[in-house]
Amino acid sequence: RFMYNNEAYVLLADAVERTVEQPYTEYVHSEVLDPLGLDTAGFLTTDGDDSIDGAPMMTPYRPAEDGPVEAALPVRELSQGPGGIFATVEDLAAYLRFQLNGDPAVLDRSLHERAHGAHADTSAGPYGYGWRTRSVAGGALVGHGGSIMVSTAYAGFLPAEELGIAVLCNTGADPHPVQVGEAIAAILRDADPDETVPYYRHQSRVAPLEGEYESYGGVRTATVTDQGSVLELTIDDGIDERTQYLRPTDEKLREFTVQSRGGYEQSVEFVETDDGIDLFAERIRFHKQ
Repeated sequence: RFMYNNEAYVLLADAVERTVEQPYTEYVHSEVLDPLGLDTAGFLTTDGDDSIDGAPMMTPYRPAEDGPVEAALPVRELSQGPGGIFATVEDLAAYLRFQLNGDPAVLDRSLHERAHGAHADTSAGPYGYGWRTRSVAGGALVGHGGSIMVSTAYAGFLPAEELGIAVLCNTGADPHPVQVGEAIAAILRDADPDETVPYYRHQSRVAPLEGEYESYGGVRTATVTDQGSVLELTIDDGIDERTQYLRPTDEKLREFTVQSRGGYEQSVEFVETDDGIDLFAERIRFHKQ
């Protein structure tokens, strides 16, 4: 069973230090960052001065109910292996050029190719040495993204087109830069993200359905909300309120099923009319307000 976990990269960084008998950060600088000319890339200093190896850094923000607020970076020494490097988008672009073209002075070609290979099968695509390959708009997109709540990032490349994509955000982002990177890849391939990228395909289909609904005379109400990957339906008849999760039965996300209290499958359907959207559930016709 494949399960991604940052602790594996903590152990890997420790293995590197034990092998080269040198601090991990120094080794990365001397063997990767410096040879590639990534002058502004580095590790967060541990003296609390909010700098990357002495250079100024962005201000991190934490998403809050009333908008983003300044927050501290939750970075510790153990985080240096799984995600301790900070860099500009220009440096990430240079790093992606290295991933596309290679550099024998930095990494042997055979090892370089193995890094992008398929060493574990996952539901999101084959996983290599820190790189995952996804199929986007009919082609391969090799990349990796991550988040530390106050910072999110994505770096990826299209081998066939020899193009790289780097997205950085100094807060927790929705959509995540991973989804933004996939959308950019689709656009570069002259494809519509709403049709070819799962996140945007889902959003484009469910966004019109979200909202408040009423039956005739407002006797009953229904609320439809998107919970990230599923639609939640709450029906209130004035006496009782019940919430169910809709299971789609068609690709356009207009027909669904729910399980009744008696354990039976019941159909739920959204119908687009000239007057808006109707919701048919529990033998009731609701209309979106």
